[in-house]
Amino acid sequence: IPIGEIDTTSLALLETYSDELIDYTDKDGAAATQKRYVINGVANTSEDARTVIDRLLTACNSFFTFNPKLGKWKVSPNKAESTASAFQFNNENILGDIKFSSTSLRNAFNSVEVEFPDATQLDKNNYAIIDLPANLRETNEPDNQMDLRLEFVNNNVQAEYLANQQLRQTRDDLVVLFTADYTTMSVDAG
Repeated sequence: IPIGEIDTTSLALLETYSDELIDYTDKDGAAATQKRYVINGVANTSEDARTVIDRLLTACNSFFTFNPKLGKWKVSPNKAESTASAFQFNNENILGDIKFSSTSLRNAFNSVEVEFPDATQLDKNNYAIIDLPANLRETNEPDNQMDLRLEFVNNNVQAEYLANQQLRQTRDDLVVLFTADYTTMSVDAG
């Protein structure tokens, strides 16, 4: 993709967000910090560019989308934003019915096994399993494990951080469908 077709501002914002420190407890029980996201790995150049880009962005919980307002490709971190500046959907811009749906209990994930090349083991594959705490599961919820592979993450802290995010986001299962008028064309997803 030519650099002129990429929103480089979005890349700079992702870099700033990625460089923020996150807290964790090390193997000795001491408090520690590290950068939120660091890319470590080797890209397979025989794969198509979009596949490689998607895998890179999985390692920093981000999306690669085309922004028609700018006419450029954009990177968007999957993170909470302030609702103060959020677009408000209401009776003035929603046309017709609003439909709600959710994931069935059988399809809800409650654990994730993450595979990653571990730098402490000469980049041999390592695995971690994250289980949803029992108090966050529904009554009689069957076990359902998600598998996640992170080729560009080589430490367990970042791998477990990403796995936890993926698992918890699969639990946010309310889908809202509606049609909106032309004034909503400038709204970005998320």
